[in-house]
Amino acid sequence: MTDSQSLTKEEFHGFVLVYAAHADKIVKDVEVACITSRTSEEIYDKMSALFAELGPVEGFKLLVRNKERFYPGAKGTKELLEGMHEVFLSDEEYHPDEEKLYEAMNNIFTQLR
Repeated sequence: MTDSQSLTKEEFHGFVLVYAAHADKIVKDVEVACITSRTSEEIYDKMSALFAELGPVEGFKLLVRNKERFYPGAKGTKELLEGMHEVFLSDEEYHPDEEKLYEAMNNIFTQLR
């Protein structure tokens, strides 16, 4: 399922959250619970498999290619970043790698507008 054109908006949202959960290289149960509360277990499983298939670099490219398609403009950026932030804080820690990813995504998503 590497064809990003076949993703639904809900799957893309799930992928963004899965990507966020991998920022510190450890996906905790509380992060999975956070993601499935915002999407579904089916989408979490599907997007986790896609992340494992693509890896962080190709996954990042998928995010950049599809952000404006599914979450256009400033409102879309805000919505995606809020979801990522929620995943980051779900384990009550804000790891430096999470902070770096948040800042990078904010900068990139802002430039896509």
